[in-house]
Amino acid sequence: MHLQVVYLLVCWNLRGRKISTPFFDTPALKHYPLRIEQWKINVSYHITPVMQSLSTIYKAGLWQCNSFVHSEMEKVLLKPLYHRGQESIGIYYHKSALLTAIVRQLPHSLWSQTHTCWYIPLNEKGYQQLCTMLQNKATLNTVALTAYLNKKKEVPTTLSKLPTQQSAQPVTDTVAWTLTEQNLAALKKFIEQLKLKAYSASTIRTYRNEFMQLLKLLRNKPVDELMADDLRRYMVYVMQKGLSENGAHSRLNALKFYFEQVLGERFFWEIPRPKKQQQLPHFFNQDEVASIINSVNNKKHKVMLMLAYSAGLRVSEVVAIKTFEIDSNRMTILITQPAPGYPS
Repeated sequence: MHLQVVYLLVCWNLRGRKISTPFFDTPALKHYPLRIEQWKINVSYHITPVMQSLSTIYKAGLWQCNSFVHSEMEKVLLKPLYHRGQESIGIYYHKSALLTAIVRQLPHSLWSQTHTCWYIPLNEKGYQQLCTMLQNKATLNTVALTAYLNKKKEVPTTLSKLPTQQSAQPVTDTVAWTLTEQNLAALKKFIEQLKLKAYSASTIRTYRNEFMQLLKLLRNKPVDELMADDLRRYMVYVMQKGLSENGAHSRLNALKFYFEQVLGERFFWEIPRPKKQQQLPHFFNQDEVASIINSVNNKKHKVMLMLAYSAGLRVSEVVAIKTFEIDSNRMTILITQPAPGYPS
């Protein structure tokens, strides 16, 4: 029952009596006006349980609690905030002297005039301190912050770096961060399928970058909803923008893999491939090859160059050779992981 009605009921029942209890001097009740003559209600049925409840409240001292005066606690919204070059937790709430006093006590808490909110560095320790200090004083809405942290875990699994490479670029600055939740999930499935098919790291990186070009252009449109006509128009668009014939083949290979190997669609036969340009290869003569090899002073590097030239190996094949794969008696080399296109 509302506090004002309770107060009037008690006063109605106690009218004409001497009130000796300090309960009615409490700040929670003092500001309600006593206008008993305006209330024409029968309280004989309600007054007994009301008085029992008020007696319990008085004995427990609950009138001193903010929750007794306000039926709901303050609401605080926690949102991710990128401010002054660092990730932060933005703390948003309606004007409240109590909450402001609490937030001020947090380590490294600062006020942002730009975003009109308090903020703290985004880390687990700061978050736990914030939750502890606001416990039983406010309800926290962490939906936006949780979604941000979950996305931070998903995006690195889709980055195009090789296993030996380290990227200092924050995930929030990558193109993958700008993707919708549906298209980010599609990119993750795409890379997982490439790994399950045992594609090389270099091929995964190439396919991923080609697929990303389409996802970036789609923005909010789910990639799974595209049909053959959509992909035809897309390929016409990118080739008009200057995509080379070899680039178009690479883009089609990546898209074909996603729609056929991930989604199980079989409509890529409807999309023609561009004709490749016929170019004559450039060859070095013997003097030029000898000059290149002799210009290297490091013996290991010189052996690698001579091996690649004499056996016609690619760089990835040369660096993967083990000593036990070289048969000096028969003058042969065993290539255990040949590049695509080599006869098995």
